[in-house]
Amino acid sequence: MSRSRLIGAALLMAAVLTAHVSAADDLPPASQWLPAGALLAVEVSGTADVLDLALSDGMIDTVSAMPPLQQKKQDGGLDQFKTIVGYFEANLGTDWKTAARTLLGGGVTLALYPDKTVLLIVDSKDAALLEELREFTTTVAKGEAAKKGNADSIRSGEYRGATGWTFGDKEAHAVVGNRLIVANKSDALKRVVDLREDGGAALADQAEYKAAKAAAGPKADAFLMVNMGALKQVPNVQKGLDNVGNPVGSLLLAGVADSLRAANLLTLALDVDGDTISLAAVSDGKVDAAKSSVAFAKTDGGALPNLKVPGFLAGFSFCRDLHSFYAAKDDLFPERTGGLIFFENMMGIFFSGRDLADDVLSETEPEIRVLAARQKYDEEIGTPKTQIPAFAAVLRMKNPEKFSLVMEEAWQKAVGLVNFTRGQKAEPGLIIDRPTHGDTQFTVARFAAPKVEERTDADVRFNFNPALAMPDGYLILSSTEGLARDLIDAVKKEASETLAGIDEVHSLAEVDGTSVATILLANREQLVRNNMIEEGNSRDQAEMAIDSLVAIVSHLGRTKFEIRNESGATQARFVIELKLAAK
Repeated sequence: MSRSRLIGAALLMAAVLTAHVSAADDLPPASQWLPAGALLAVEVSGTADVLDLALSDGMIDTVSAMPPLQQKKQDGGLDQFKTIVGYFEANLGTDWKTAARTLLGGGVTLALYPDKTVLLIVDSKDAALLEELREFTTTVAKGEAAKKGNADSIRSGEYRGATGWTFGDKEAHAVVGNRLIVANKSDALKRVVDLREDGGAALADQAEYKAAKAAAGPKADAFLMVNMGALKQVPNVQKGLDNVGNPVGSLLLAGVADSLRAANLLTLALDVDGDTISLAAVSDGKVDAAKSSVAFAKTDGGALPNLKVPGFLAGFSFCRDLHSFYAAKDDLFPERTGGLIFFENMMGIFFSGRDLADDVLSETEPEIRVLAARQKYDEEIGTPKTQIPAFAAVLRMKNPEKFSLVMEEAWQKAVGLVNFTRGQKAEPGLIIDRPTHGDTQFTVARFAAPKVEERTDADVRFNFNPALAMPDGYLILSSTEGLARDLIDAVKKEASETLAGIDEVHSLAEVDGTSVATILLANREQLVRNNMIEEGNSRDQAEMAIDSLVAIVSHLGRTKFEIRNESGATQARFVIELKLAAK
């Protein structure tokens, strides 16, 4: 990267810093200087918590170790950047971390308006440092513009006693005491000055802003206000919400799309606590349960905690009335898709013509759990070239003695269909067996072991040896025998304890990023090849993309996501426990 481009990047960061208007000792909140009518608004008040994480040694070491930066380091690209940073530090008389904490420490507020106006206010903790940076960046910007023969692009002007600066036609900025104001249009900057001088309707007075601030709560480090009432006036947004009608998506994300369609306000609240990031979303859209998939999301008992097994990768827990959901499919999804028709036909074969809603789904409790785990491959089988995690679904049966026979028959029919299809292609089939684990006999279908010379980079089929187990009223459908055995142990342990769901939560997901990264790494070569084919990248580019993905996922640690419905309103919470480089 050239020196001029690096300086330009630095200027963009500091462009946020120009012009001097008369200073005020005690400035009102930034939201009182921004006009009302915002489509989106972001307010970061807890900058200390956010910066503590962003500027921590662990975060810096983690980011520095990312493959793209390591490549830049080898190419000498970071040397130029370090020179620019050193230049800034020398002129400001402080290190870059201290400068960032000082310049951003008072908070950041951003607003986007329907006419595409963008306004940003940054409150510094030190007006003198802000002024020093303004002078420095303006001097550098003038020098760079002069080199390009465009010195006139850096200019200033007066408006109602305020001095505004611009580094180009698409931005304007001013500094008032310790406050930086930036706009993408000069007229927008004038609106801020007019509001400051004359008063009027401000963002702080906007009903959606006040409601979002209240919903986020005083402990939030930042919040985002989305004016859904105005946003839905954008044709593509409304069209996108109207087109969310996929049966599987509606079942998994019960009521979310319906809530957004009915919402006037969506609030996202951010909280940073050490290395843990929490994001809460609240929609004020009230859903008519009689006409929405949210009616089938049961919160009386709540979703059950995810089952934990060796090699846990991800778990998903739902509380759904599958019987009522499927019985209402014609009302929910009047346009029947080919996929749904095919599904119904196959279920009719497997369950011998039984009604899927009344005779099959009605036999299961609402708690549904799906999980994935790393596999341990048998030495007699070998390790497949492409490694696919084991996965399983776990439900509970209302009438185990009756329904277990129905499921056994359906499962064996499914295995038979697989064997018939593979036989038509002259491919090996599955062999059914009835092993015992503890006091539970279950059914498994295995492929015959390959020859010794075929066990290196074994065929992908050896990722699967599907199993059906029904211990203590549970129904376990697993892609592998090993996971089925682990789940038998897990549900037996659970059955011996008091079983309780998570109150008010109807959907729960957990992902172990570090474990997922090991699976990605095990399949690195295949992922690189797929990237080259699908994205048209060179091998070096594909390797960089995949290695970057693995690096990012490996630092995500344990991630949790939950959805709840309270008084007809949908709420979601997302928590990431970062696993940063050792400090």
